[in-house]
Amino acid sequence: KGVGYQHEGEEFSYVLSGSVEIQVGDHVNKLKAGDSLHFNSGIRHNLRNIGKTEARLVVVIYNP
Repeated sequence: KGVGYQHEGEEFSYVLSGSVEIQVGDHVNKLKAGDSLHFNSGIRHNLRNIGKTEARLVVVIYNP
């Protein structure tokens, strides 16, 4: 199912290992190790692991 969020600011996610899907509004982003995504976190977004192994990410949240 994944985990849903929505909060003020911006978000940057960098995938260290594994594969994830980050949905921002209606746009679906599939990321693997080495990929990153930057977006307006005021838009409803969901994160879920789509791989067969544990996914590890670095997530930086900017809140003005």
